[in-house]
Amino acid sequence: MPLFRPEHLTEISRTILEGIGTPPHIAARVAEILVGANLAAHDSHGITRIPAYLEQAEKQVIAVAAEPQVTRETPSTAVLDARRGWGHYAVDRAMALAIDKARATGLGAVALSRINHAGRMGEYVEAAARAGCAGLLLAGQGGRDSGCAAPYGGRGRRLGSNPLAIGLPSGSAVPFLLAFASTVAAGGRIQVALSRGQSLPDGWIVDAQVKASISPRDFFDGGRLLHFGGHKGYALILAACLVGGLGGGFLAERAGIGGIYVQAIDVAAFLPRETYESNVRAFLDGIRSAGRVDPAREILVPGEPEARSRETRSQNGIEVPDNVWTEITDAASKRGIALPSESGATVRGRSR
Repeated sequence: MPLFRPEHLTEISRTILEGIGTPPHIAARVAEILVGANLAAHDSHGITRIPAYLEQAEKQVIAVAAEPQVTRETPSTAVLDARRGWGHYAVDRAMALAIDKARATGLGAVALSRINHAGRMGEYVEAAARAGCAGLLLAGQGGRDSGCAAPYGGRGRRLGSNPLAIGLPSGSAVPFLLAFASTVAAGGRIQVALSRGQSLPDGWIVDAQVKASISPRDFFDGGRLLHFGGHKGYALILAACLVGGLGGGFLAERAGIGGIYVQAIDVAAFLPRETYESNVRAFLDGIRSAGRVDPAREILVPGEPEARSRETRSQNGIEVPDNVWTEITDAASKRGIALPSESGATVRGRSR
């Protein structure tokens, strides 16, 4: 697999996005978020998505030059129309606005409408945590003939994987960071398994005949993701749709609703920030001291696996599966985009 320095992979991504007409400031931020997902070992939400995004841009599903616009606002809330632009950039702007409002009023909440795929949701609540806020995000979409999951006890696709993310400041280099899909796994992880020729764990998907499967191909041939926790995950998926729908994202023709909701809470509105962060660190240290079942396996808290991966991949580089890299280079070549080269990018020890 090709191995890339994160900075070079970011440059490649930015070049591609600018090559299809994305303004430089938007392309730069989207590229950072994509490669940030790879650094955190969430490859399903990283640069592997680029070829699909380029196809969506050609079909005008993504309006590459669109700037989000505030359509409704109070001192502590706002509705942000993403205008079908880059979802990553829109949610990034929404959380920045929520943080500003939280600093002014104690709490800021922003609901987004007309939003495209926005990548790794932990990115945005981590930004809130690093700003001294509790960050919350719910992303939901559903409706007839849409999504990747069926209702609990149902057959047809009606719902997305609909993630939840929470970030909390800890006063250390690693904030508390929780982000997960309401399905057992996000759809992007099925794509990663397919690209690597891997089978899936039991319980992730069913095929088109609603039979258990471990083949990634079965998902793309009409299968569905399963909810985590059975009816509890299903209920969370529905809640994400309804909270996300605060931005007004309703499609009457397929009874669809959804969007993304972000919230920032200034912890200093409740306690001095240093006091809260000290309490968080002491609590998490107590959790880690519980004693290990397996001496070789550490007790970790949410946010630590991503932080460790970020450190390792920043130093050692990011591996990209050969077929993913081929898809990216082919997609760029098809559009006449020349990719920047770098002698530091290697393919298992031989120069690329």
